[in-house]
Amino acid sequence: MDTRLCDGVYALADGCDMLVIESTFLDEDEQLAVDFGHLTAGQAARVARDGAYGISSSPTSASATATPGSSSGRRGRRGTRAS
Repeated sequence: MDTRLCDGVYALADGCDMLVIESTFLDEDEQLAVDFGHLTAGQAARVARDGAYGISSSPTSASATATPGSSSGRRGRRGTRAS
């Protein structure tokens, strides 16, 4: 699942045997997650804890982690330049 935090995330995760869910950003980057419509690692873990029996967390592409309005190229999770 590749999404922002919303009620539908919990509905889709409810009772799953295995949940594959993206976690593009760390919790301290929550505003970036909101800006780009993705989850933080903590949000993904809470969704899995509350609804699924197993989890596989998967980051999305580096292009999704660029800073809004940035012209300096793509940035990785911790602000490092992604190739």
